[in-house]
Amino acid sequence: DIKGELAKANKKTNEMRRRNFCTKCMLWIVLLLLFAANIGLIIWK
Repeated sequence: DIKGELAKANKKTNEMRRRNFCTKCMLWIVLLLLFAANIGLIIWK
């Protein structure tokens, strides 16, 4: 049944999208942490 297959495919793409969004968030968090660490070192010196 085509509708069932479409629903399954849709679920998969949504999951992938969510995962992709999470990885982007993690990258931003890591960048922010590195940035904050650099500023902290500059101030600390």
